Amino acid sequence: MSEIKTIVALSGGLDSAVLLADLVKSSSTNSVMCVHFHYNSDHNWKQSSSAFQLAEEYKAQLLSIDCGQMVPDDQLKKFSCRNLIFASVLAAYAEKMEAKQIALGIHQGERAARPDCKPEFNVYLDSAIREATRGKVKLYTPFMDWDKSQVVQYGFELKVPFELTWNCTETGLRPCGRCLACVSRREAFV
Repeated sequence: MSEIKTIVALSGGLDSAVLLADLVKSSSTNSVMCVHFHYNSDHNWKQSSSAFQLAEEYKAQLLSIDCGQMVPDDQLKKFSCRNLIFASVLAAYAEKMEAKQIALGIHQGERAARPDCKPEFNVYLDSAIREATRGKVKLYTPFMDWDKSQVVQYGFELKVPFELTWNCTETGLRPCGRCLACVSRREAFV
């Protein structure tokens, strides 16, 4: 039987970093496996680097999945059904590895932009995952009712290395400070 209890989607952003820290705190590094989904967006190369650094920081196993062919280049900024796709892949890995749950760092601030971040959707998603895996795997979304500032506050309590995270959706070596992700991040730290 696998030691892995949870498979977490690790984007390299601050939400998934806090989620990883939460999971490691509540169990152990050996029971958490991270999966990073790599796709050909302008910013994903930087998020990939952050995901690898975070996994190393927490001494967690990291699997990188290339899904560049699944997303047309003109859809990258608004990757429709992203969490649905990621959760499906995570659930398949979880069942294969006999993990008990998959984890997504979804919070209420993402609901307007992504319908698959809404609580109602995730109730159905959890039900579908449980049905598809014969009750072996469930969905864990602890930040569902939190705003981003609450996620950041919890991250400070967990001593998350926020300097390793990346949220900017523009190309560059430094965050642009203007995109929605940068603005949301800045406001969460205030």
